[in-house]
Amino acid sequence: MFPAGGAGLGLALLRCSLALALAGVVPSASLLTSLAWWMPALALACGALLLGVLTPLVSIAAVVNAAVTLLTEGGDRWEQNLLVLLMAGSLTLIGPGAYSLDARIYGRHRVLPRKPRG
Repeated sequence: MFPAGGAGLGLALLRCSLALALAGVVPSASLLTSLAWWMPALALACGALLLGVLTPLVSIAAVVNAAVTLLTEGGDRWEQNLLVLLMAGSLTLIGPGAYSLDARIYGRHRVLPRKPRG
């Protein structure tokens, strides 16, 4: 889940490209006026992806957002929504990589047995 080296760098690039692609996906004007919380949530999600914080949760939210946008709006920018759907889906399945805050927080830990008392 937290590969390093070339694979970890590739996952960091995937997180950055998903954040950039997600920032470009804007819903229709009628939907945007009813969702005043949408822009701050989008900015928070893009920042979390760039840092690698809560990556699986943010990726799942991006998958749901892209799928709903594809099904409801389709039309104009379906290619970009499909790209976000594919990138977020792959990031959800693979994980954030070693170069993320998730790896620092939840990464591999060495567990040593306790010495017996007495």
